[in-house]
Amino acid sequence: MKSNYRLQASILIFLLSSAVTTTASAQKKKIIRDNGITHKIEWSYHYIKGKEIKYKQYEAWYDNMGNIVKEKQYDENGNITKHIEHTFNKSGNEILRKVYDSRGALLRKIETDYNENGLKVEKRVYNSNGKLKQKKVFDYRND
Repeated sequence: MKSNYRLQASILIFLLSSAVTTTASAQKKKIIRDNGITHKIEWSYHYIKGKEIKYKQYEAWYDNMGNIVKEKQYDENGNITKHIEHTFNKSGNEILRKVYDSRGALLRKIETDYNENGLKVEKRVYNSNGKLKQKKVFDYRND
């Protein structure tokens, strides 16, 4: 009985946290879209012996729906450490993500499929050679 209660509580916590994350993400997309934002830069400041050192840490580019279509992460010297490209379907669901290393070489590709209701049904991760490395299948039930 105690075990069943813990399981139910764990599931409830997971569902609530997922709902909050999804809602926050949707609200953020709406704000970006409504304000016509197409590009974001995050700057980092370090202070060494009282001297301010500023560098670009992250950049993101958005489409007209508020989706991030490209991201770049930088080190303290301004070198790109990671580059990510996202592709979305007409419903705004991410269907393809490509992750590149600092030299621009493809590290992995992630493809995601959705059902007619927009629910994620399958996610596949491929390595740099196009070989399938991982697959997740999402099964939704009304038990």
